[in-house]
Amino acid sequence: MKNFNQLIGCLMIGAVCLVCSQPANAQSFDDLDLIAYEKQVNAILKTRLPAEKRFVNELMTEIAEKEIPRSLVDTSFKWVLNRRPNTNYPFVYFERVIRLQGKRLGYKIPPFNYKVYSLNRYNYDRYRRER
Repeated sequence: MKNFNQLIGCLMIGAVCLVCSQPANAQSFDDLDLIAYEKQVNAILKTRLPAEKRFVNELMTEIAEKEIPRSLVDTSFKWVLNRRPNTNYPFVYFERVIRLQGKRLGYKIPPFNYKVYSLNRYNYDRYRRER
């Protein structure tokens, strides 16, 4: 009987160690990684308008939901950095490149409203309030 109790005790300790060694929420690490990746993409693309940041955020949501691969975003912004290294606004090129690549590979890219580029300051503020 003593050996049986020792065996049960060892199994319980082993089970507790196994449970404690697993991350509490494996998804949370991926979420933190994705948040850092989103900040990196925003910095590289020099996003300045809320619509541009919203587009990048929607892309990250699509990556988290496995709708589009992260490699598609990587290759798109690397293409822009290599082909347009001296541009002040790489986001404009990135959005076009990712849309073309996504269409070619069969991925649905979130919509982007180009209207924000043609608005003057007054109309842009009005447009932001309406959304």
